[in-house]
Amino acid sequence: MTDEPVPAHLAGRWLLLWDGDCGFCRRGVNFMLRAGGPEPLALPYQQALDWLPTARAAQAGRQVLLRAPDGRYWGGADAVIELLRLRGRPRLARRLGWPPLRALLRVGYACVARHRRLLSHILFRP
Repeated sequence: MTDEPVPAHLAGRWLLLWDGDCGFCRRGVNFMLRAGGPEPLALPYQQALDWLPTARAAQAGRQVLLRAPDGRYWGGADAVIELLRLRGRPRLARRLGWPPLRALLRVGYACVARHRRLLSHILFRP
């Protein structure tokens, strides 16, 4: 279970916490939410700073976080895999969760996350 004081109206929901200041992140979240299945509440982590512990907020500044209603968290590539499972893509999630692919996905996610502002500027110019 969680030790975070999540507000009651959010406690029983899946939450997708992401960097609301990042255009690349916004596009990624919108893309992920187009799939089927239960839809988590996508919430910029900046809007959760009054209840999100400092360590979780620091994580959310570097990677997307997925929070289950029971308080479990996944971050980065693991959050993407779990979100695919939640949104009705269990076969894809299972394949990406295979240890060698999960390791590659984690490396790729970390690289993209580290350079997301530059990628946003290059890929999504006004």
